[in-house]
Amino acid sequence: MDILVLDDDVDSRRYLVRFLQSLGHRVEEYSDGEAGVRAFTAGNFSMVLSDILMPRKTGIDFLQTIASFPGRGDTSVVLMTANANVETAISALRLGAYDYLTKPINLDGLAAIVERAAGYQGMRRDNRRLNEEMVAMNERLEDTNRRLEDENKIRLQMEVSLLRRERQYRATTSLLTCPVEEFEDLLESILRDALQLVKAPDGYIVLCDDGTQTCSIHHGIGLYASWLMESWPAELGMQEYVYNTGEILTVDDYRQYPQRLNDKRLDRLTSVIMLPLKQEGQVQGMLCASWSDMVHPISTEDIEVLRQFCDLATVALERTNAQKKISHMAFYDTLTGLPNRASLSLHIEQEMKKAQYGKALGAILFIDMDDLKSVNNNFGHSFGDNVIITAGKHIVDAVGEKAFVARSGGDEFIIVLSGEYSREEVARFADTIINALCQEYEVSIVQLHMTASIGVVVYPDDGDSTVDLLKKADIAMYAAKKAGKNCWRFYEPIFLQEAYEKMMLTNGLRRALERGELSLHYQPQLTVKGAVIGFEALLRWNSFEHGSVSPIRFIPLAEESGLIVSIGQWVLQEACKFARRLADMGKGTLHVAVNISPRQLMADDIVDTVRRSIADADIKPEQIEIEITESVLIESMEDSICKLVQLRDSGLMISLDDFGTGYSSLTYLRSLPVGVLKIDKSFIDKITSDEIQLQLVGSIIDLGHALGLTIVAEGVETEDQLKLLTQYGCDCIQGYIFSPPIPEEEAIKFLNK
Repeated sequence: MDILVLDDDVDSRRYLVRFLQSLGHRVEEYSDGEAGVRAFTAGNFSMVLSDILMPRKTGIDFLQTIASFPGRGDTSVVLMTANANVETAISALRLGAYDYLTKPINLDGLAAIVERAAGYQGMRRDNRRLNEEMVAMNERLEDTNRRLEDENKIRLQMEVSLLRRERQYRATTSLLTCPVEEFEDLLESILRDALQLVKAPDGYIVLCDDGTQTCSIHHGIGLYASWLMESWPAELGMQEYVYNTGEILTVDDYRQYPQRLNDKRLDRLTSVIMLPLKQEGQVQGMLCASWSDMVHPISTEDIEVLRQFCDLATVALERTNAQKKISHMAFYDTLTGLPNRASLSLHIEQEMKKAQYGKALGAILFIDMDDLKSVNNNFGHSFGDNVIITAGKHIVDAVGEKAFVARSGGDEFIIVLSGEYSREEVARFADTIINALCQEYEVSIVQLHMTASIGVVVYPDDGDSTVDLLKKADIAMYAAKKAGKNCWRFYEPIFLQEAYEKMMLTNGLRRALERGELSLHYQPQLTVKGAVIGFEALLRWNSFEHGSVSPIRFIPLAEESGLIVSIGQWVLQEACKFARRLADMGKGTLHVAVNISPRQLMADDIVDTVRRSIADADIKPEQIEIEITESVLIESMEDSICKLVQLRDSGLMISLDDFGTGYSSLTYLRSLPVGVLKIDKSFIDKITSDEIQLQLVGSIIDLGHALGLTIVAEGVETEDQLKLLTQYGCDCIQGYIFSPPIPEEEAIKFLNK
């Protein structure tokens, strides 16, 4: 076969030329599209292998230029590209390309395409030969009619042959010109034309599913017209032989067939031809032509005509199958196999169109796996992916056939529950999903208990657009997380207002540093006898837009958004400057306590950042105290303890803040390199009125002293509280009884009292 190779990459072009020549083909090569057009015009090539991106003329330009050339249809054009995408593939096929390849070229795939193209060209030559034969036969028939009346029988036989070949020509032309995008229309056309070729009144075309080994009728004519989309095992009846062997099956009289099915609809069936439709050597479908009532003699010519036709049909189906694969990639998630966000949007849009006419009701559940980030951080994303895959299976198993399930991205899944359901029924459905996801998941060599949070919206009550419904479902999901996770929440209008306020506050917080809206207040820490030992630095935000914002509101936002890292670094630097000022006043023995968030402690450079801030302020490490909470253990206890040990060994004091509100575990307490234990205000509030609470605080003080820790009571407000804490041996006091958090200048004045 003569092949023209066009590629501006010399090495790639010569590599292909040598390979094609090794297959026995004659090859000409050029480096650009213009030279290729000249060579194509002068030569007689059966195939062109062209790169898409070339100087002067691209592969697409080359294809468009030769489209109108005489004899263009005799040449198969295959395009090559290193940047294949869906649009490039569809554009090339629409312009008449036979196929396309992605660089680097797979030689086995190239050899297969060359072989198919050779067969394709042979079919086209057969068609031309058939056309020439028809013309010759017409001439012979006319001559015979003029000269030989007695040869009427021969003339009639030739007419029958001519009509058969004409039908074959028309069927072949129909396949070559049928748009590849219309897959079901293509199947229907294949069946209709095949039956016309052999004048069969009945027939069907099936596609096989290798995974389930079943066959489904996609189109039926005559006896099988009502069998549309019926399925049965591939290894049943006549199709068992065709499916297993890939060979043609003929049955002279089905009534005498040994593997006849006990189906009354087949009582009239007599003669049958069943042919395989193959792709890459595997049976992907079958075509059946049949007759009823009377036995129809099946000739060798009938079988050969249908065989040739099915070979050509297979080529057309391969092209269509390639497009189906591209479509599947566009609309299905590669990790879970579930519909993706694009598919989800189309599904919800269809539901919204129905809802506009009062024909659709339903609910959308927005599912987010709780704390999957911890799995990714501690074990790696591959294990997190395994959790996502398992969660997807749990959801599908729990939902069954009654709802649409999609993965929208990350650890998020969406369920669209179509139908008229009460809120109670939707609530029970959400409970089912929560229970299905709340279980042990295998991660690495351990079993981790995982949960999920769900936001629920009802349509069309909560919205009439895809974007609006998914946004509100997302907001409701975060309300579920806020409520403690492992639960669900229906969307409520107040959630939208809260989400908007949260977004605006977060947006304002991003500019708070550069606007100078952040400041530090300092709350004194004193011994029970009233001697100042230090201050705790507390962050305040006075926003130009929102006024004074409580730390209870903006600190969690800073944590969620990641802003706590940059803000925390600023707090540390300012606190070190304040410590420098205290040292300059001769108060270098006083410490300044700085809160470090879990997110800050996770940063790889946290130890260097603290050391650098202390060095920049030219102070002693002993002047800075690092305050942590038990929540630092949530993400990575070993890593956190390692960093805290480095800070302690650098000379800093480490204190455990808010003791009693987190894990409150003696094991954790002994593991942490802390020197100070701060009892949370919630324990102190009731010690004057609740004897059990007082005894509990006393036990904490004794426990801390047993571990060699200094005890600080937070939130002390009354003399009675101070008296009791003194009696129980508390070391230090922090609270309004001495001073609220105050600006730096007032803190200096407090020292000078």
